[in-house]
Amino acid sequence: PKSNEQDTQSSEERIMSYFCQEYERRALYALFKFMCLKEILAPDSNGRYRMMLRYDGIDILKRDWDRVGKDKTSFFAEASAFIEAETGLRLGITEKKYPQPPPLKDEIENAAKLKDVSDEDLIVFNHETLKQLHFYERQKVYFELFASKVLFSSCFVLVRRDPIRNIDQSVQMREADLRTSFQHVSGLCCTKKGTLEEESFIANWIRDNDMRVCNTVDFRPYNPDSGDESPPGLFNLFRGYAIPREVNVPVEDAVNYLQPFHYIGIARRQRR
Repeated sequence: PKSNEQDTQSSEERIMSYFCQEYERRALYALFKFMCLKEILAPDSNGRYRMMLRYDGIDILKRDWDRVGKDKTSFFAEASAFIEAETGLRLGITEKKYPQPPPLKDEIENAAKLKDVSDEDLIVFNHETLKQLHFYERQKVYFELFASKVLFSSCFVLVRRDPIRNIDQSVQMREADLRTSFQHVSGLCCTKKGTLEEESFIANWIRDNDMRVCNTVDFRPYNPDSGDESPPGLFNLFRGYAIPREVNVPVEDAVNYLQPFHYIGIARRQRR
């Protein structure tokens, strides 16, 4: 057990963490207000702002960032002065290094296959949703959000929501149990003759050479913005934060949604 001295130190560090987070929140809210006053940010027809907090900065749409113009230095100086007037904090504001996105092709194609699936069902596995997707390729994308074959074993892993505790838990299943659990689900598959036929989803998935596989199962949070990645071969139960999806995006706005954000925020060091 921890000593009283360790408990005290832990408590003090926690209090300091809350203190720093609160002042960071105030600074970023002041930055948000400044961008609204400058008409860089404006609500859409639903009263929502297309921006989001990201650690010590704010992501805004590139098309909104273009309203700043070429003189970014003046903008940063004015923003710093506004934040100091609002909060008393003298902070530098700068553009943040934004990570290179991974190849988007697979992500876009998979998202299109699941565009009719509710946000809730993308977080919590739903048997009925699996059935309603109807086509094997769509069912596979959805199923592999929650399931994987564990290599070098005879087990499969499936993430389910515990209805009593309301938390996700990973369940290891043998092939026979997996077949029994999903024997009622069928999907349309393309045969070698080029025709579509109704077949058992789980039977097709188990013999699919491109099924999702992993070495281990664990919960390991990671920060992609600092260059971290989920370890290869890991079925990671960490899913990050749920972000509302956009559907039926106009073609002319596609680029803005595929590479939409520009990252600005608090500089690591204030230049004097």
